[in-house]
Amino acid sequence: MEQMKPSTDWSITEIAGWFEQNTEKNPSAADEWCYKPDCSLDIDESIRMIQHLIEESVKLRRNKEEVSSDRGRGTGGKAQSDLEAKLAEQETQIAELRQTENTRSQQLSEKEVEIQQLRVTVKTKDSELLKKQTEIANLKKDLQSRQKTIDELNEKLNKPSSLWSWLAQKFPNFFSDGEAKIEKLENEVKTSKVNIGVLQQQVSKANESASYWKTQHDSQVAKLQQEKKRWEDEKKRLDEETGKLREMDAQRTAEIARLSATKEAESLGDYEKREGYQVIIDYKAFCTQQSLDVITEDVYDYLRQRKEELKDGSRRDFFIAQTKTTLSKAFLMNVYKEQIRQLRKQQSLIEFDPFFESYGKNLISQMELSEKLIEQLKKTAKKGFDLVNQLVQITPTCHLVIADNGDEFNSEEHELAAGCPEDGIVEFTVVPGVLSGHRFLMKPIVYTVPYDPVRDKA
Repeated sequence: MEQMKPSTDWSITEIAGWFEQNTEKNPSAADEWCYKPDCSLDIDESIRMIQHLIEESVKLRRNKEEVSSDRGRGTGGKAQSDLEAKLAEQETQIAELRQTENTRSQQLSEKEVEIQQLRVTVKTKDSELLKKQTEIANLKKDLQSRQKTIDELNEKLNKPSSLWSWLAQKFPNFFSDGEAKIEKLENEVKTSKVNIGVLQQQVSKANESASYWKTQHDSQVAKLQQEKKRWEDEKKRLDEETGKLREMDAQRTAEIARLSATKEAESLGDYEKREGYQVIIDYKAFCTQQSLDVITEDVYDYLRQRKEELKDGSRRDFFIAQTKTTLSKAFLMNVYKEQIRQLRKQQSLIEFDPFFESYGKNLISQMELSEKLIEQLKKTAKKGFDLVNQLVQITPTCHLVIADNGDEFNSEEHELAAGCPEDGIVEFTVVPGVLSGHRFLMKPIVYTVPYDPVRDKA
């Protein structure tokens, strides 16, 4: 079996041990290994240094043997220590040299990679340079050909007689019948000029026609605007006349109400001598033939234009009664309840502005009324507010009352709303009545519907 030889990864102690085992049998083994090592080093200098260190190690080993023999004889202790120190130092130097060798080998590999990359780059640049040189050569050839053509053209231009034949020779597909084509093109140009003249005349006529029709249109628009203004003025005049007629109708209605109230007052015996006689007359006129009726009609007409369910004319009386109920409840019954509550607490009566802020604004928001109607509604609410304030302060105190829904109509306790059956059932109260003690000074106005056995029995 072949004996293993030292390698580069051995320590100096391992190398020395190998020598101890092998040189006794084969003294030339150390020299043979030193000059023919198994490991392959890339740097000659590192190899020489390692060989030198190995030689030194052999000498040290021999000295060690001598010292060992002297020790056997009782001498050489100090020399042994020196040799061991030198061996350790030699081992450290060999390890450093091996590390340096590995570093240099790695650097050499990196340099070889860089060289290889540079070779590839140079090869690529050479290929690009060759391509550019080829392109330059082709461009030079093309430039020479073009220069030759230019020279020929310059020469032919100096001789016009030969220019056409040269062109026909160079471009036979186009210049073989060049004179005929040029004449044809000239004729087409003349025809185009004539056509342009005709088109210009047509455009001029079209512009004149457009100007005429624009003048006619502007004239018609001006006439229509004048007509519109005339109709707007007429509408304004009619609105003013309508307003005057409404005022006259309101005055006439108020006078009729006053006469009616006076006639009714005669049936009240000596009530006209009481403190609230005139207040009762004004309240009844307000509820039946004056302010409340007017604002109810205006609000209904306004809402009818905006709500689909109100456009059914067959139910006009019902919707008007419903609108009047809403307004009377907000600005008569609510005032009465608030002021009676204040009187019972022996506190001062509430003012109109905070009352309207609480009850009026919410109603206006629900109905989405216009600014004009809001102002009219506020004036009507103020008048009703003042009348109710007077009613609750006269002696004896008057109370606003409403009928019970579902009661049969009773002419002694109820007054019938327009369009309602006398033998019907009370559906809701349109306007609250006035009660003094057990006597109606004004009956509540009620809206009735025909008696329904199934519904009313239930």
